[in-house]
Amino acid sequence: MIFSALNPVIKELQGRTIWIVGASSGIGFSLAKILKKSKNTLILSARREELLKENFPNSIVCPLDIKNDSSVENFFKTMVAKELSIDMVFWCPAIYAPMHIQDLNEELAEEIIIVNFLKTIRPFNKLKNYWIENKCTMRNSPQWIWISSVGGYIGLPGATTYGASKAAMNHFAESSYIELKKFNIHISLVCPGFVDTRLTKKNKGSMPLIMTSDLAAKQIVDGVKKGRFEIHFPLVFSLYLKLLRILPKRIFFFLMNILFKNGRWHD
Repeated sequence: MIFSALNPVIKELQGRTIWIVGASSGIGFSLAKILKKSKNTLILSARREELLKENFPNSIVCPLDIKNDSSVENFFKTMVAKELSIDMVFWCPAIYAPMHIQDLNEELAEEIIIVNFLKTIRPFNKLKNYWIENKCTMRNSPQWIWISSVGGYIGLPGATTYGASKAAMNHFAESSYIELKKFNIHISLVCPGFVDTRLTKKNKGSMPLIMTSDLAAKQIVDGVKKGRFEIHFPLVFSLYLKLLRILPKRIFFFLMNILFKNGRWHD
C-alpha cells in the first residue's frame, strides 16, 4: 500500500541494543533519557565521557570522537570484545555556526561538512557491513536513524554550509533506504525544525516554532515506532519548507527575499 509504513511498526521498543551517538547534549541526550526507561541495552557515545557516566550510570558508556578514525576503530573493537550486537542507531552529532556567503570561513565550513556528513560514512559502513554479514543471526531487524534537519530541504541564508551538510545526509539516507531494503536493513531520516539546544543558541534572529529537545526526542521515538522513514516536525514549519522546495525557482527566490532580511527570518 502506498500509504503504509515504510519501516516495520514497533509496538514496544524493547529488547534491542541501541547506540546513541552524540548523547551528551541536545536531542541525543533527550533520546537517552527516554530510552533508558525501556528494556533495552543502551550504548551511549560522545567525546564527554564523564558527563555520560554521571547522567547515565546504568548504561554502557563508550567515548567516541567521530573526527578521529582511530577512535571509531576502537569503538568497534570494544563492541566486539563486549559481544554487543548493535541493532539500532540514533546518529545525532552535528556542529553549527551561522554563516553567510559573503563572510564564508573556509576552515569552519570544511569542519561542518566533515563532522556533519563525511565522518558519518565510516561508522555507518562498518555497521552496515556487519548487519549484512550477520543478518541470519540478528534477533531484530537493524535500523539506522539519521538526525538531520529541515535546513537540508532548501537553501537558507545564514545556514549555507550547515544546510549543505544536512542536504547531503538527506540524499544519503534516501539512497541507503532504497538499496538496503533487500537486506532487511531499515533507515529513518529525522528532520527537525528549530530545537532549543546549545547549537541554536548561536542564532540571533527569530526561530519559528522552536521546541525543546525533550519534545523533539519524543516525536522521534514515536515516529520510529510508527515505522516512518521520514520524521519531520513541527509539521506547520516542515511542510511549509517542503512546499517552497517544489515551487518554480523564480517564485522560490521571490518568496525567500520576502521571508528573509539580512539572512534572518522576519519577526
